[in-house]
Amino acid sequence: MPVRKSWLPREGLTANVLLRLFNNTALNPSLILPIYLLSHCTRRGRSLTLGHGKALSRLKVLVYLSLIRWLNNLLSTAALDNWNGSKHEWDKEIVVITGASDGIGKLLALLLQETGAKIAIMDVQPLTFEPPPNVSFFKCDVTSPEEVSACASSVRSNIGVPTILINNAGVAPGQPLLQTTEESVSKVFEVNILSHFRLIREFVPAMVAANHGTIVTIASIAAGAPAPSIIPYSCTKSATVALHEGLAAELKVRYNAPRVRTICVCPGWVRTRMTVGVNNPSTFLYPWNHPETVAEEIYKKIVSGSSGMLFVPEIGWYLGWVLRSLPSWWQVSARNDAGKYITPGTLQARDSIASLVGA
Repeated sequence: MPVRKSWLPREGLTANVLLRLFNNTALNPSLILPIYLLSHCTRRGRSLTLGHGKALSRLKVLVYLSLIRWLNNLLSTAALDNWNGSKHEWDKEIVVITGASDGIGKLLALLLQETGAKIAIMDVQPLTFEPPPNVSFFKCDVTSPEEVSACASSVRSNIGVPTILINNAGVAPGQPLLQTTEESVSKVFEVNILSHFRLIREFVPAMVAANHGTIVTIASIAAGAPAPSIIPYSCTKSATVALHEGLAAELKVRYNAPRVRTICVCPGWVRTRMTVGVNNPSTFLYPWNHPETVAEEIYKKIVSGSSGMLFVPEIGWYLGWVLRSLPSWWQVSARNDAGKYITPGTLQARDSIASLVGA
């Protein structure tokens, strides 16, 4: 399953494409700085800028902004990676993915298996595809501590000690809060967040001892933009972000394992069975993600060897996280509007990733 390479994504022309184009041109110092220098240091450049002082002034602003953005990204990447480099030896890597019998998890498994790594899929449901030789299935209910422990032991015995953990299993029942039951809320928390703690306790100690590994946490833009009918889901996704951030700090400060990478993925709406009943009012501003697109972005982030937050699409950072810095009247309006686009009782719950966002 090769990674798709195209300037236009599967989702078509969207606001995210324009944002990426702007970042890669107007805020790209390798493009803007040479143009600015040519306008000052060459006779032709000086002649062209005569009488265009305003344009030159704006170009200068773009130079400053692009350099600030470049330096910020450089420092942020280095800080997130604890100022330590890390690389994968794929013939030695062992990957565990929960909830990967189908959907995004399945696509991610098929991408990662092409690296030569061994893949262990832990899911309560049987595989929906014929696995390649280096992909193994382990039936496991991640809501059961006993099954997780037994399955983890089986993975270590049959494949080896995992070096990459992808906590992908998730459920997302769409119900107003007063219509939920103790059982339904408990299941959302058991699958979406408590299972992460169980899997981390099983597999991360070995990563700490080797000072090598990667932990991928699947969250959602709903963590920063909760909405009516998916309150329990949003709560668990907020918890996964806190888990990601706290774990990253503990790995360095408490366990002296600065080369263990931590990645938190925040997708937006994804075209899966889980989003039946969702009406997306603006596919230009907030596009439907194809599962393949999300899987490919996660794959690229893992193979990069860097930690950090991954938003799919990138504009999700503005729509989810920046929303919280806006005035309360704006936030309230956005959350109230989001409730109009989720039909209660239509979102399906199953043990595979469903990335839902309310705004």
